[in-house]
Amino acid sequence: MLDAYGNWSQKKVDAGTEYRTYDNVDEIALINRLSYNHRYDDAGNMTEFPQPDGSGTYDGNEYGAWNRLVTVNEGMSNIATTSMSECLQPIVLWSR
Repeated sequence: MLDAYGNWSQKKVDAGTEYRTYDNVDEIALINRLSYNHRYDDAGNMTEFPQPDGSGTYDGNEYGAWNRLVTVNEGMSNIATTSMSECLQPIVLWSR
């Protein structure tokens, strides 16, 4: 189900249904009614988010000058790097 801003509020996953709620600036506030303390930069980009296994460790994203996703990190390891093609299409290079 999508809300008025295009965010999904519930999704079927292997363990059942995942529910999400968003705050007044359209950032994830709760997942399955628990606060996961997602971290955002001043531009509203999600820079850190908890790993879904509940281990308490965080993954992170880094953004470039135009708020485009540049790298995706899992813990301290870079797992993906993005760039733009000459036609301004995103290119993702996975490390694993």
